[in-house]
Amino acid sequence: DGIDDEAHPPEAKPIPTAKKLQAMIAEKVISLDEQAKALSSLLVMHLARGKMLRDGRDPGTGNQAALLIGNSGCGKTWLMEVAAKAAGCPFASMSATAMTSEAYIGGKLDDLLKALVTKAKGDVKAARFGIAFADEWDKKAFRHGRDVTTLAVQQEVLVPMQGAEFLISGKRSIERPVMFDSRGTFFAFAGAFNGLSEMVRKKTNRSCIGFSYGAKTRRQEYVIDAIRDYGYVREFCNRLTAVMFLPDPCLGSLERGAAGGVLDSFNALVGELGIVLFPHDGATTRMAEYALESRTFYRGIKAVWWSIAESAVAGGEKGTVLVGAAEVDAAITKMSPGSANCAGGKAAPVGDATGGDLEPDSETSFAG
Repeated sequence: DGIDDEAHPPEAKPIPTAKKLQAMIAEKVISLDEQAKALSSLLVMHLARGKMLRDGRDPGTGNQAALLIGNSGCGKTWLMEVAAKAAGCPFASMSATAMTSEAYIGGKLDDLLKALVTKAKGDVKAARFGIAFADEWDKKAFRHGRDVTTLAVQQEVLVPMQGAEFLISGKRSIERPVMFDSRGTFFAFAGAFNGLSEMVRKKTNRSCIGFSYGAKTRRQEYVIDAIRDYGYVREFCNRLTAVMFLPDPCLGSLERGAAGGVLDSFNALVGELGIVLFPHDGATTRMAEYALESRTFYRGIKAVWWSIAESAVAGGEKGTVLVGAAEVDAAITKMSPGSANCAGGKAAPVGDATGGDLEPDSETSFAG
């Protein structure tokens, strides 16, 4: 009684080992074992640096900044979100397509960092050591015909990536400014990067190359050179600590996703309404076939489950709802062009290749 809580802050949780973190990620993320292994190592170092910064010690190593490359729907966002939860880090994501430079109306990096503070329940100090994830980052490559704000957006992320203390104002400066210290923030960028595979191939005679930590090799420079040639400023490339290639999921991986993590998420939602979705009679196989044929991958599976869940709720279903291949086909038909209620437009019709050109190579590439 009468003791100031600030004088006795709660003890920080111990830093997990990379192997333990990898195992936690692998429970939810399917067929990305090499990427989970690499990311777990990065996160352990991120947590260690955060502990040192909290203690007033700066190791001088800089922030972690990862670039994830893979076709749309291959699991980039899911991988980072699951990894953040396993590591106990706040996680916020934003589509880079919404980002504009300071002088233009639109979203900006401030919105992503403000979302990170929100995910940390308003705790700015906790948000500082979270993961800020910018999706569709390939749309901000400075290439022929791109808008004039693209280069400015790249340059505006350089200082936060490096680590600095600055005010974030939120969307269009209508929110209360917050002082944010990005020294200790994990930055992650993701995109399909159509054509990058061919650019790497021209330099190395391989599509997605892999290498380990250690002294910088010429092969590492090939990847960074290709990213620069793709349309990114040298300073951004120099701040990257890891580049990871994610392969397209195979049919078996998509089946496990449809019957596992994706389904669990929807059952957690409709369970609040007294509904349990239960697949049978080849339902998950049909979903996986559709997702693979349409190249929508896990995003396509999610869209099918959305459509099925929507129908169950609209029909007033209760208890266990059996979902067979026929129900999956009906959901896919409902999502096709010209139909109403196409599940938010999250899935493309069969045969519509929405992804990029990366080859299914599970190796992971790192830029040290």
